[in-house]
Amino acid sequence: MSFLSRCRNVWKTLFKKTESPREIQERHDLYKIALAVTFRDLRKGSILSSLGASSASTSTNSTSKMNDQDKSNAHINYYDTQSIEELEQIYDEASEILEDKVKIHELNLRPLRREIQQLLRPQVLSLLETCKKVEEELPSTTILEPNSEEYVMKSEVNKNRCRDILFEEQGHTLDLLENANNKRIEDDNVKNETSKQIEFLSKKLAAIQSIASFNSWEHFYFSDVTQKDTSASASDDGADEFGYIQSKDEFVNNSIRYYQMINISRSALIRQHLGYSVLALKSTIRNAGRGAFVDGFAPAGSLLAFFPGQVWPKEYVLNANTVAPYFKADPRHHLSIRYDDILIDSRKAPYTVLDDTNSNLFSIAHIVNHPSKLDGPNCCTAAIDFTDDMNIKELNVEKFVPNVYKKAPMFLGPQALNRDSVAMHSFGLLSSRSLRNEEMFYDYRLSSGAENSYPEWYHIFNEEELKNRWYQKTV
Repeated sequence: MSFLSRCRNVWKTLFKKTESPREIQERHDLYKIALAVTFRDLRKGSILSSLGASSASTSTNSTSKMNDQDKSNAHINYYDTQSIEELEQIYDEASEILEDKVKIHELNLRPLRREIQQLLRPQVLSLLETCKKVEEELPSTTILEPNSEEYVMKSEVNKNRCRDILFEEQGHTLDLLENANNKRIEDDNVKNETSKQIEFLSKKLAAIQSIASFNSWEHFYFSDVTQKDTSASASDDGADEFGYIQSKDEFVNNSIRYYQMINISRSALIRQHLGYSVLALKSTIRNAGRGAFVDGFAPAGSLLAFFPGQVWPKEYVLNANTVAPYFKADPRHHLSIRYDDILIDSRKAPYTVLDDTNSNLFSIAHIVNHPSKLDGPNCCTAAIDFTDDMNIKELNVEKFVPNVYKKAPMFLGPQALNRDSVAMHSFGLLSSRSLRNEEMFYDYRLSSGAENSYPEWYHIFNEEELKNRWYQKTV
């Protein structure tokens, strides 16, 4: 296909004569998601091909000795070796696939949404299955009766396992910190990027140390350089590295520390499987409370997190009399609405106490912050549908689906025409660029509401996109 033909098709994709500004904006957002995910898949395929060729020329003994951390590092190293020319070639190939094979420029919004679901499906299942694997490697004790003999024994086994994992994590994080500090000194061009990494790694290191100190794990240590780095984690509001403010109730503090220990240990195991994981720590934005961070390397187009909580189907959301009492108070902006008007209520969703019925570590999208003016967004939202043909129950990963219906969809509601049977509607965050050891941000695109006002901390990144997103037809 010629360059002019491709440009013409992209124009057709983004602008349909009969579509409203809101529909045009959704099409624009969906196209960016499709391009990013397709680009990621092609890039990953290129990496796996390179790794396969490399392993073929390496003895079986040496490759079999690689642990999960080594394999994860190998994948990241191959990403780093891809040149700009290679990435441009992969980008062009992704564009050609969407235009020539998928014919994305010819799709109306409904089939375009379905196409996005098909593109996201492998990543969605991969995250759920990885959560299952990691829980099997490091099970929780919350399903047992507290203070029972089995509970005490399991808790001790977990602590010992976490101690080993976090001791290794401390060494890994110290190495990354040293490399980032050296890189910042040697290359001014990456000073801002490495500064963000150093800030995250210092927070993570201090968080590990707080767990070690709480459990009196004496073999953990810090160098003089590390002490200097972690001193920045002190907070004016009394919050620790996890963003947690100590309670007067010691039982609560002990419980929170236990879950923090399990979460950060499981996160390390997830990173070994996927090359990246996510962590809830104190945000880098002042007075923003907690934030969510990518631990490791997530290429552009990666599914990073889910918005947990109760799901309100469109037919109920559009009934003002029904929803008004429920949605009046949202001080933390934990209500999220998809383009198809399905609403996710994350106001009561946990992000630390992840027990047997809610143990998806990726369910922290609701604490991802709106970026500062200097940072800008590095993630974007995407509708996610858990469909019957994904075989969630058969794969035994149903418990990791982070949502429940507040009210079940009506049999003849707006979703009745869906070709795929949706077992649960959800919402997620994708990386809009490659992220490495840094905080996640996405543009909240807040509606100004009836009062036509915004919170003091909020700033608009793209006024036209915001206006289109909340466009309403006038009669």
